[in-house]
Amino acid sequence: MASDALHVAGEATPDVVLAALKEALFESESKYRALVEQMPGVVYLDPVDEASDSISVSPQVFDLLGVEPEAWLADQYCWSNHVHPDDFVRAWDEYMNAYAHHLPLSQEYRMVHEDGTIRWVLELARPIDDEHGEPWLIQGVLLDITARKAAEDSQAARGERMASIIETQREVAVTDLDVDAVMRAICERTMELTRADSATILMLEGGELVIRAASGFMEAKIGGRLTVAGTFPGWVY
Repeated sequence: MASDALHVAGEATPDVVLAALKEALFESESKYRALVEQMPGVVYLDPVDEASDSISVSPQVFDLLGVEPEAWLADQYCWSNHVHPDDFVRAWDEYMNAYAHHLPLSQEYRMVHEDGTIRWVLELARPIDDEHGEPWLIQGVLLDITARKAAEDSQAARGERMASIIETQREVAVTDLDVDAVMRAICERTMELTRADSATILMLEGGELVIRAASGFMEAKIGGRLTVAGTFPGWVY
């Protein structure tokens, strides 16, 4: 369309040329907008001037943070107000370092949705130079990686639990089958796994429950006896 407009320039009036150029620009912008709105993330375009408002942001920002695009563009602090407070300094420093050294940006941090939920994002961005080779704009995308981070955390937790179980097995193996030592190791590891304040092992003796091993604040109760009837341990038993 742009080449057609230039061809027309040699044989048409300025008004016709201007109309053709506007039509070409509108078509180009429409294609860009359609592409952006199909992206699986929030596409943004910001000036490098910190005092200026964002130039554009895609509609996906509502899905990510519950913020309408118009509200995002009207508030130059909208991004910073939605970055998790514990991640803000690091995220901002990474952003400014990429801009200052003319480097592509790739970083992960947390953002807070309007409903208070936490969203993990992967931000990918790069500076766009002006005609003098100086950074002029920042174009980037925010991708929602919350599900991926949750899976990673779950996998890490499973790994920690498995490592703790293996360590318990090792501790039990070196006790030479000393029953009291085995039970004490189990109590200590149970506290670690459950993050509880105490753990106990009770054994049934003569119709009563006897605290045979314990860790945490219940250690002082080792040897104590509980009735089966009317007690929580008895109910569990």
